[in-house]
Amino acid sequence: MSRADVMSKMLAQARGKFGEGACYTVQEHERTHYGVPLDNIALEYLLCSTVLPMERVYALSGPWGSGKSALGYDLMRRVVADGNGMGSLIETENKSAVDFMRSFMGSSADLIRVHRAKSMEDGQARFIHETGIYQAAVPNKDIPFILVLDSLVGNKALETVAKINKDGFADRSFSKEALIISSFFGALNDKLIGYPIMFVFTNHEKEKISDQPIYGSKIRNPGGAAPDFHSTYHIRCVKTGSFASKLDQGFAMKLTTKKCSMGSDKRSIEVDLKWRYEADAEGHATQISMFDWNKSTAELLAGDEVPRSVVKEIVQVTKVTNTKFNCPTLKLKEAPPDKVGAAIMEQPGICRDLRVALGIFTHRSEVGSAD
Repeated sequence: MSRADVMSKMLAQARGKFGEGACYTVQEHERTHYGVPLDNIALEYLLCSTVLPMERVYALSGPWGSGKSALGYDLMRRVVADGNGMGSLIETENKSAVDFMRSFMGSSADLIRVHRAKSMEDGQARFIHETGIYQAAVPNKDIPFILVLDSLVGNKALETVAKINKDGFADRSFSKEALIISSFFGALNDKLIGYPIMFVFTNHEKEKISDQPIYGSKIRNPGGAAPDFHSTYHIRCVKTGSFASKLDQGFAMKLTTKKCSMGSDKRSIEVDLKWRYEADAEGHATQISMFDWNKSTAELLAGDEVPRSVVKEIVQVTKVTNTKFNCPTLKLKEAPPDKVGAAIMEQPGICRDLRVALGIFTHRSEVGSAD
């Protein structure tokens, strides 16, 4: 069966199960790719695509506490929401990842297979095992699958652990473990071809732990400067400020594509990560987490990241204060930015023109017309 036939069959089956809007295809360099639909211009701008592209390796890097795990869980939420997809989480840092994941996904978190990994090799074996389970369970390739590894260097290689146990230290662990990781992800490429699979891993930027240069770097572990290790998307996360209100707590993040297989890299957006606490049926506090993507869309269109001279001909958005935006095009005055962003997304014509102006891949192929 040709690749075009596989894609057409996969799309037809997915649309039959989940509805016409459940999955789209995006044309990239004369190849049709599977993706899960996005719902805001800001994230589309960052990824250069109207869908969350599958057949990709996503690297989410940044300092400790910068929101990398949160972004990974939000991507997972989009893939498995309402039972539309499958997902697995491999957690290496022995943290409360499941509770945090559930705060984004709600009951959809019950659909996620969760594993702990004690070493790099264990995490890699889990990667291969979970991918094999998916490929055996979904031979028709009609259900998307996301596998999140959080984090890539949460554990050491077995060789490094043995060295520490024997000598009390691990000499030159950076080059050794980086080579293992790089080779592993390079070997995964074939497992992505023709499958609606996306691999996501977080990778910490570690603080310096030695003043002695190692191969030209003062950082002694593969977290270091967080190289992308064969990623097709590399998104860097940076925390830019915290906030707290009567209802929500959280912090602002800046996301920058250091590598983008769909188009331009070095695109940046800012988005708020917010959470609040609600009482469950038994009176226990439950955390609810979310990204304010609608606000991010308004701030993108009102900021200096995009060509204002072009965008203003499509929709006019100006920032009055941090909490009040004007949008004369939609007759909104001093409105909350999330309301402005949501209103823009409800205008198909405006969104279509914005995608053209912002260089976002927008071609959506019908079943049977894939290249």
